Amino acid sequence: MREARVTATLLGPAFVFLIAFVVLPVLTVGVLAMLNFDPLSQETSFAGLDNWRRVLAGRELWQAAGNTLVYTALTVPVEVGGGLLIALAIRAAGRGAGLWRTVYFAPTAATLAAMSVVWRWLFYPHVGVFDATLGRLVGQDGWLGSTTLALPAVAIVGSWAGIGSCVAMSGTKPVQQALDEAAQSISSLLIR
Repeated sequence: MREARVTATLLGPAFVFLIAFVVLPVLTVGVLAMLNFDPLSQETSFAGLDNWRRVLAGRELWQAAGNTLVYTALTVPVEVGGGLLIALAIRAAGRGAGLWRTVYFAPTAATLAAMSVVWRWLFYPHVGVFDATLGRLVGQDGWLGSTTLALPAVAIVGSWAGIGSCVAMSGTKPVQQALDEAAQSISSLLIR
């Protein structure tokens, strides 16, 4: 009986948070998705599954899903691969590993507003660093205003932030063991 009370005491807050921040919002969205609401007149009418049919038939959902897949394909390999290579280099350096992990993680911990100003400056049309370098090579400028370059620009920023997280996580014991195994695998491939 005592164990049951201890278990309920320890798990109770987690269940309250789960219900309050996951279950109730999902149920609320499910109910609201079946209503038509006009915010100006405050009128609400039941739509049933018509809203779902309209969303699934529209091209915006599929375009957003495609953009998400492209963004994932552009960022995940760069974040994981780049983070792994940097973590291996820090691990090989030995001394000062904690400092280097902090250096790579610090931009991730910086405020989003400050970093957005820096990245906006880097992508500034015609005079930003990206337009002055890569833009001239590919013959494009105005990355953030371009329909073809905006997604890669956002992926560059996302990858930059994600690499710092991957490098910072490399400091944990299980990840360090995995890094040692990865380094041994890579070195055995290079020796062959």
